[in-house]
Amino acid sequence: VKVMSVIKLSCQFLRNNMRNYKFYLLVITVTVAIFYNFLALAYNPSVASLADTYMYAQIAAVLCMNILFLVVIFFMWHSNHFFFKQREKETGLYMLMGVPTSKIGKVFAVESVVLGLLAFAIGLPLGILTSKLFFMLLAKAMVIEVVLPFAIPVAAIRDLVLVFASLFLIMGFYNYRAVCKSRLIDLIQGAKREQQVPKLKYMRGIIGILLIAVGYFLSLKGQGLGINLMSVAIIVLWFVCIGTYFFFGSVLSIVLSRLIAHKKLIYKGERLISLSNTLFRLQNNYKNLAMTTILCAATVTAFTTSLAVKTYADHNLLIEVPYSLNYLGRELKTKKQVQQIIQSSPHQILGQVETEFLLLDKQGHIMDLNELDDVAVQKVIADKNYGYMITSVGQIQKILECIDYPQKDKLLKQLACESGEMTLMLSPGIIGSTISSIGEVRTIQGKSYKIKNESKVPFIGNIGPLSNTFGYVLNDVDYMKVKGEQQGIINNGINISDQEECLPLLTQLVGTVPGGESNLNNYMGHYLYKYKLVGSFYFLGLIISIVFMLATFSTLYFKVLSDAFSDRQQYTMLKKIGMTEQEILKSIYMQIGIAFVLPAVVGACHAFMANQVFEKFVKGNYLMDYLTALGLFIALMIVYYIGMSKKYFRLIFD
Repeated sequence: VKVMSVIKLSCQFLRNNMRNYKFYLLVITVTVAIFYNFLALAYNPSVASLADTYMYAQIAAVLCMNILFLVVIFFMWHSNHFFFKQREKETGLYMLMGVPTSKIGKVFAVESVVLGLLAFAIGLPLGILTSKLFFMLLAKAMVIEVVLPFAIPVAAIRDLVLVFASLFLIMGFYNYRAVCKSRLIDLIQGAKREQQVPKLKYMRGIIGILLIAVGYFLSLKGQGLGINLMSVAIIVLWFVCIGTYFFFGSVLSIVLSRLIAHKKLIYKGERLISLSNTLFRLQNNYKNLAMTTILCAATVTAFTTSLAVKTYADHNLLIEVPYSLNYLGRELKTKKQVQQIIQSSPHQILGQVETEFLLLDKQGHIMDLNELDDVAVQKVIADKNYGYMITSVGQIQKILECIDYPQKDKLLKQLACESGEMTLMLSPGIIGSTISSIGEVRTIQGKSYKIKNESKVPFIGNIGPLSNTFGYVLNDVDYMKVKGEQQGIINNGINISDQEECLPLLTQLVGTVPGGESNLNNYMGHYLYKYKLVGSFYFLGLIISIVFMLATFSTLYFKVLSDAFSDRQQYTMLKKIGMTEQEILKSIYMQIGIAFVLPAVVGACHAFMANQVFEKFVKGNYLMDYLTALGLFIALMIVYYIGMSKKYFRLIFD
C-alpha cells in the first residue's frame, strides 16, 4: 500500500508539473531516439557483410555516442537542479505538515524515474521508426548504393535500457538524498532570499581576460612557438573555458555596475529594470551564462567542422585523384599498351601529361634508379626505403594546366621560391597534421634548403605506398642541379571521358601496368573509398551539432523559466503602479536578450578560434563553412529568443 501511495503521489505531482517538464521530456525523448540509431548502426546484423563500407560510420557512431552520453548527463543534472530549486518551498510545506523527509524524497525520486521512463517509452519507438531514414541518409552522405536493411537489434535495445535506466535511477537517488539532507528553514526561505549585488572581483576579471587572450593567441600562433598542434588544442580548450567562467563571474558584473552608475544611460526607457535584474542575479546565473557560452561555441564548432569535412573532401578530390587514372612507368612499351587499351574502350582520352620526380633516401641523397626497369622501381617503392619525393615548380605547373586546376595562379604563387628555399608537399592521403615544418632546414645532396611553405599539391595522388609520402618542391634551377645525371620516375596522368564508368577499363589496365593495382590510381577507386569516411563523419557530425544545439537551448530555457518565476511578483507590482504591458514586454526582451546575445557573441568568437586550429590541422581555409554555421545558429537563436521572450511574459501574467 505504501509503495502504491508513493507511486500515486509521484504521478499526481508529475501531472501537476507537466507544464515545466515539457521541454525536458522533449530533449530526453529525442536523445533516446538518436542514441538508439547509433546503437542500431553498431549492432545491425547486416554490418558484418558490409564491414569495409560501414567501418568508418561505426567508428564515427561510437565517438558520437560518447559525446551524446556526456551531453545528456549535463542536461539531466542541470534540469534536475532547476526543478528541485523551483520546488523548495513546496518541499518545505510538506515537511511543515509532518510528512517525513524520507517519504518526500521517495516521491520525488519516483517522479523523476517515471518521467524518464515516459521519455524512454516515447523515444524508443521513435528511434525504431526513424532508423530506416537514418540509414538512408547515412548511405547518401557516404555516396554508397548499399543501404542497411531495416532491423531491430535486441542488443541495441538492451544497451539503451542499461544506459538510460542507470541514468534515471541515479537521478532518482540524487533527488532522494537531496530531500533527505534539506533543512526546513532553508526550504521555506529559499524563495525569499534577498538578491545582492555581486562583489566586483577585478583580479579574477583580469585573469579571465588574460586566459582567453592567451588561448586566442595560441590558436593563432601556437605552432610558430614550436608547440604541437594537439597540445595547442588542449591548452586553448582549458584556457578559454576557465577564462569564460571568470569573465562572466567578474568582468560582466563590473561592466553592468558601471552601466547602472551611468545615470543618463540607465534612466532611458526600460533599461534600469533589465540591467538591474541581470546584475543582481549574476551571482547565481554567471555559471549558467558561462556554460551556455561554451555550448554555443561547441554547437557552431561541431557544425563548422561537419561542413568543413565535406568541403575538404570536395576540394581534396584533385589532390588525391588529379586524373581519371595515372600510373608510374618510364618504358615506352607499357605506355603504348595503355594507349591501345583505352582507344579500344568506349572512353576517349581528353588529356594526358607526363611529370617527373626523384626519390630521396633517409640520409638526404638522391636514390640511383638509372639501371632499374619499371618492375624494379616498383619493388624499390614497395620497400619504402626512401624519405621524400622531389619535384619542381615547372612539373607542377604542367599538371595544373593539364587538369585545369581552378586555383592555379594562387597555388603557383604559393610554390614560388628562391634558391635555397622549397615548399613541403604534404602527402595526398593525409587528412591533417598536428605539426608544422615551416622554417625548418633540410639537407639534399649536401646542400641546405629552408622550408618556406607547406601545401597540398595535385601531383601523383593516392598511388601505392607513395600516397603517404611527403615531397619537396624546388624551383626549376635547383631541381636540375639536384637531379644531375639521375633518371627520374615518370608519372603518367590520363584524363578520359565517362570516368565514373571506367571500372571495366581499370580491370584491363591492372594486368598491364608494372606493379598492378598498387600502381594504378583512379577516380572510381581510392577517392570514393576515402569519401565514405568523410561522408560518415559529415552526417554524424551534423547529428551531434543538433545535440549540442538542444543542450544550448536547454540551459537558456531553464534560466528564462527561473527568472520568470522570480520576477513574477516584481512585474505584477510594476504593472499596478502604472507600467504598461508593452513597456514590460520591452524590458523582458532586453533582459532575455542579454542572456542570449552575450553567450552567442562570446561563443562565436571561441568557435572562430577553434576553426583556426582546425584549419591548421587540415591545412585549408574554411571561413565560409564557419560563416554558414554561424549564420544558421544565429537564425535559430533569434527564433528561439522571440519564443522564450513571449513565454516569459505569459509565465509572469498567467
